[in-house]
Amino acid sequence: MRWFLLCLLIADPALADIVVAARTLRAQTTLTPADLNVEPGDMPGTFAGKAELIGKETRVVLYEGRPILPED
Repeated sequence: MRWFLLCLLIADPALADIVVAARTLRAQTTLTPADLNVEPGDMPGTFAGKAELIGKETRVVLYEGRPILPED
């Protein structure tokens, strides 16, 4: 039993969610829920939820499947 508990503690950490572009988006596009996907991943400095991005305008081109960063 102790061996099992030790394995659980040493297991890989759970991945956080990151927001990625659902399709390629031009600069100056206002983001909608359809423009964003949430995928499992762990990348510091990215957004974790769609809600904080909806209604914001892009500064640069966002490419499909790439994480969205605050400077984007």
